[in-house]
Amino acid sequence: MNRTVIKSICLLLVIFLFAPVLSGCEVPAGEAELRLCGIEALDSGTAVYLQNVGKSAADLEGFGIECGEDFSPLSGTLEPGGTYKAVCSFTPEDGDALTLCSPHQQQSADSLTVPWLISGMSYRLSAEGWRYYTCLSDAPYASAEEALNDISSPVIINEVMPDGAGDPGWIELHNVSDSAVELSGYSLTPSLTSEGASLAGRTVEPGGYLLLQMQSGSEMQDILPLSCSGRLFLVCRGRAVYTLSWTPTLAPLLSCGSENGKTVYYASPTPG
Repeated sequence: MNRTVIKSICLLLVIFLFAPVLSGCEVPAGEAELRLCGIEALDSGTAVYLQNVGKSAADLEGFGIECGEDFSPLSGTLEPGGTYKAVCSFTPEDGDALTLCSPHQQQSADSLTVPWLISGMSYRLSAEGWRYYTCLSDAPYASAEEALNDISSPVIINEVMPDGAGDPGWIELHNVSDSAVELSGYSLTPSLTSEGASLAGRTVEPGGYLLLQMQSGSEMQDILPLSCSGRLFLVCRGRAVYTLSWTPTLAPLLSCGSENGKTVYYASPTPG
């Protein structure tokens, strides 16, 4: 038996004997193991969530969250399938790039374009893709974290003409199901900390639309005592099931809607 064969046998024996020990060691996190899975607006700063999608524990030493010139270092160990919450002192703006920096690869391990957020809301990766979530602990609709823009909601906010320029705005709801939906228990609100305007007494037919005018202080059946600028929530029995946000400086006579989870603007509004 020559030396090459003997060396090969010895190497195989070493691997066989020590593999169980080596498999339990922590390994540096790499691109395929760590990913960004959420961002949450705090009263002061931002919480960024990471997930270890690998099969080994990840050593986070040397990793960090970068946003522009701001950098928050990470530390500790993240077990397989675990989630890590990094509280960052900076507050990114809508459209900023948030990057998970990898010291081992000398490049970004993952990145995320920061969405529109307010305190008490998070934007997290789910099985259906990225979704808004409510995470308020002291608001009427926060008994549990619930997804906004829930794909199971039969009624959605289809289009909004914000109030402004001296004219009352309007809201168009759309029933995407094949059954009529009676709106008792539903409400519309610009804030998750207020009850908003009740939609009781109204029904949306299958595939139909319901047009509602907004006028602060009104008590008429087809006019909501509501005024909003920048965001609107549809709430069903205490749960926020849909939201639409837009730039507060939206030009007069423009309306907005949602397509594939993104806000779009219409130069020719189509109420009803």
